[in-house]
Amino acid sequence: MFPFDRPLPPGEGDNQALAVNTTDGSTVYDVAFALVWADGDTVLSTNEAYALASCTDCRTVAVSFQVVLVLGQADGLAPQNLAAAVNYACLECVTYALATQLVLPVDEPLDEASAARLQELWEEIAAFGATIQDVPLAQIQERLSAYEAQIVELLRSHGDGGTDTAVPEAETAAPSGEQEPTPSPGTETEAATTETTDGASAEPGAPAPAEETTPAEEGTRPRRRRRRPRRAPRRRPALAPPPGRRRVPPPPVGRRRHGHRPGRPPASRRRDDVVTVP
Repeated sequence: MFPFDRPLPPGEGDNQALAVNTTDGSTVYDVAFALVWADGDTVLSTNEAYALASCTDCRTVAVSFQVVLVLGQADGLAPQNLAAAVNYACLECVTYALATQLVLPVDEPLDEASAARLQELWEEIAAFGATIQDVPLAQIQERLSAYEAQIVELLRSHGDGGTDTAVPEAETAAPSGEQEPTPSPGTETEAATTETTDGASAEPGAPAPAEETTPAEEGTRPRRRRRRPRRAPRRRPALAPPPGRRRVPPPPVGRRRHGHRPGRPPASRRRDDVVTVP
């Protein structure tokens, strides 16, 4: 049906929601919520949400939510959070994929009160996932973000070993299938500032202050050399003939041949050169 291979099944410690819809006029939901405890040297938990649709007037939704609690110190921490919503030969369809991942380090095991509170909170999250079809798509991510804040607050009240390095990740895929990069844990992004000439800092993109200029003192004004403007050369107007008269071109000059002037016969043809024979 689709011109590509479907995603592989999730591995150990991974979470995946896969919704595939090929029936016209139908609705398909797939929800996967998971709470994972990781106590190894390397944490490679993967959270995935895929929504694939090839139908007409259909609705396809995939939502995955994963909470990873890292117990102790982990040398390698590289979780992945992926989401993709793909339409193929789909007409008048809604395809939605949401992947949300929260990674928290925990220095020591939870006490009985904190563990009971976490279990109660997770049961509430699971109940929300069971009835997620009744929740508008625009409110799903907001509700999951509220549950994330409650989990972080619970661990903060237990101890200070996991609130500053929390890595909440939420990825929503549009039908185009774009994916956002997964941020690394414990990193902060600060806005860069630029320092102006007077020592004040300005936010990036703000206009730089104008530089102050002082008027020149009297007597120090440089002299300017005057330049005379160049005049265009005068051109004499062409003499036109007086009105009523036409300009007659001069007669052509004839060429001399055999030493005679033009207009006169040659010497052999003159009458005085004729000899009469008696």
